Amino acid sequence: MKSWIRSHALAGIALGCSTLLAGCVSTSAPHASARPRVYVGWVRFAGEFSLYSDPAAFAESQTTHCVSGALPPDKQKEAAAKLSGKRVRVVAVPVTWSLPDPETFTMSNAGSPITNWCGDKIVLFASEMTLFDGPIGPYR
Repeated sequence: MKSWIRSHALAGIALGCSTLLAGCVSTSAPHASARPRVYVGWVRFAGEFSLYSDPAAFAESQTTHCVSGALPPDKQKEAAAKLSGKRVRVVAVPVTWSLPDPETFTMSNAGSPITNWCGDKIVLFASEMTLFDGPIGPYR
């Protein structure tokens, strides 16, 4: 009887661990199937970056007109030094803002934390950021 209980207990533990690992895989890669998109706007860095839709929103730091994001750490550091306050082109995967653990306050893009200072429903897992010198167009 004890061996039967022990074997079922071990099976239950194994099943629980595999379920936990499966949950980790699904919550850590919500962007895996999403395709990168191109965003253009004015950028400000404070740990993560905030990308603003127009120059007036950037000047006033309006959080209703920005989206938070991050590049991988080395690229983030380089972009913050060269591009802060400028109009940029960002290649990024939009990821729905959701924290799998209520004890956490950030998501991570390859080790760069995102706290979602802008408060949008999505954040940007960016892979590239360059200076954009194109024409200033209409805003939505």
